[in-house]
Amino acid sequence: MIMKLTGSVIVFMSSVFLGYYLSMRDFYRINDLREIKKALFIILSEIDYSISTVPEAVFKTSEKVKEPISEIFKYLSSELSKKNGESLDKVWKHVLNKKYSDTYLKEEDVELLEGFGKTLGYLDKKMQINNINITISYIDRKIDEIYSQALSNKKMYKSLGILCGIGIVVVLF
Repeated sequence: MIMKLTGSVIVFMSSVFLGYYLSMRDFYRINDLREIKKALFIILSEIDYSISTVPEAVFKTSEKVKEPISEIFKYLSSELSKKNGESLDKVWKHVLNKKYSDTYLKEEDVELLEGFGKTLGYLDKKMQINNINITISYIDRKIDEIYSQALSNKKMYKSLGILCGIGIVVVLF
């Protein structure tokens, strides 16, 4: 009887924690998008005011943003320092595809960032600044959209976690 009760508690708690994790996943994605936005502001200021090159701006950015986004920029900086002759666009795509699985970003976020990377380094200073500002405004809209959706989903996932846990325990008993 004690084994059954212990197993039921473990199953119920696992279900509740899964519901909690699923309810927080969108908020983790929002945090990652905010860090990318912060990184873009840093790159913008480095290009605009410090007159840094893109590799220098990326390196400085990697030191100023939080994990896991900083890892993307650290890896990009190390890849750019190799100077193997690949275009910045190809290196950026490679880095995103390799590192985005460590984040809560989705495919649509990666596609946005890939589009941003296509123009980074190829345009003049003014065009790069405009491109960064456009990307930042898109990220702002995306954060607002995800946030409103996350608020409604948060309660649902928590409730489903509890209900599924109760259902499994009832079936086991």
